[in-house]
Amino acid sequence: MGEQVYLTTFDNWSFWKVRATGMMMSNVNVKVKCEAAGMRYPCHYSGADGCPDDYWASDCITFHHDATCRTHQALSVELCGHMAGYGSHCRPLDDTFVYWPGPNGDCAWGVTYGEIHHGYGLNGFNYNNKYALCTVTTCARSPCAHGTCTDDGGNYTCSCENGWTGHDCDQDIDECASSPCSQGSCTDDVGSYTCKCEIGWTGHDCHQVDDCLSSPCAHGTCTDDGGSYTCS
Repeated sequence: MGEQVYLTTFDNWSFWKVRATGMMMSNVNVKVKCEAAGMRYPCHYSGADGCPDDYWASDCITFHHDATCRTHQALSVELCGHMAGYGSHCRPLDDTFVYWPGPNGDCAWGVTYGEIHHGYGLNGFNYNNKYALCTVTTCARSPCAHGTCTDDGGNYTCSCENGWTGHDCDQDIDECASSPCSQGSCTDDVGSYTCKCEIGWTGHDCHQVDDCLSSPCAHGTCTDDGGSYTCS
């Protein structure tokens, strides 16, 4: 599947860069790499209402960004706080390419970051071993270990199953933390607990046994002694 590096999340899409090893970075290569990783892919433009559609295709994702219609610039704002150089001045976007349905046919559009030279509008056919920009809806990667995921405005929310907690529902709740076994030892189970009661105690939470309940004193009065009884 190749190296995958998480970049950022906005407008319900998580953006990743996926290594395209040993192949020319064409539109087809971007598409194949993203789909092999179980992801989709953005075009050079976002496809949102009000944005030009000459560098966007219907098989690309559609997203909205308040600052720009260009994918690399939108990512640069989220990652680096600016969109200078079409994203080529943002180090995390170094050597990343997007699907570009432009005038040059099957050619991806890329940027490169350098301490001195920054480049954008790179022709994908001139580069090997670079990264395809890929996307996935936030819940599509199943981040909730023991719960149900809901997309939530560029992030996600997990509704945890009984016995689990944490942002990703990956932390087992310690049901023994409140010391529920009044007279016994507690064993934590997923979503419940088990008490091993001391002698003279019983029930789910180890309540005291009434040793006089069976009327053991044939001709006398019974006194419960907590684990035994006395007849007067």
